[in-house]
Amino acid sequence: MPTAEWILTFDDGPLAADVVDVSGMSNEQMLAPLRSILDTLRNQADGAIKAVFFLRGPAYPWPTPPPREVFEQGVQWMLDEGHHVGLHAYEHRPDLWQKWVSHADQIKRDLDQCQDYFKPMIGGDDLTVFRPPYGQGGIPAWVWAKENGVKYQLMDIDTKDWKHHPDATFRRWENDPLGHRDHMLGTLPSRMWFHTLFPGANDFLFHVSERTAGFLRDLIDKIGQSTRDLGHEPSYVVPPEYVGTK
Repeated sequence: MPTAEWILTFDDGPLAADVVDVSGMSNEQMLAPLRSILDTLRNQADGAIKAVFFLRGPAYPWPTPPPREVFEQGVQWMLDEGHHVGLHAYEHRPDLWQKWVSHADQIKRDLDQCQDYFKPMIGGDDLTVFRPPYGQGGIPAWVWAKENGVKYQLMDIDTKDWKHHPDATFRRWENDPLGHRDHMLGTLPSRMWFHTLFPGANDFLFHVSERTAGFLRDLIDKIGQSTRDLGHEPSYVVPPEYVGTK
């Protein structure tokens, strides 16, 4: 049976993208969705899965920014588990990233700020990959990545786990989490089949969120089942070329 290589990627960590107010929450509560995701990735029957986490800064959407120590703890957990980390954005604003034609300077400033914020937590040599919010950012984001020696990545397969997020353009299932899960499980196979036809690894887009944390085991099981149904054996990888390393 031929192998299909999959890369699991998570945007918006280390804090949950679907929690918009962390007032009164302890550090452990803020990081609970990430902890659940990391535990699920580690505790797989066929061995731990290594993933790529694209980090979002503290400027959005929280009314009161979480303390830096929460970000430091979450990033350290990712590194301790052997995952790769990259940059996503400092401010996750749709009016910035989706209207990139008129916001080139702001996008550059945002990415400079994001890099400066996370570099001390990770180490400069390990910040080698970047994915823009909403799959947008256009030429300014691409140029920034080239100038900073950072690999620019989008995504191949969207799990649609973001459709309930507070800042999603077309929200669905806010009050129907099981319906959301069933939609993701039901539509994953049709989005996957094309990517099993060609060699090389293809990535799935997930988000660090409470809902994804709750459904991740089901989603990984579905990816494995669907891969085998399509005549391939799943293999979870993080190729060096994907994250811009040798």
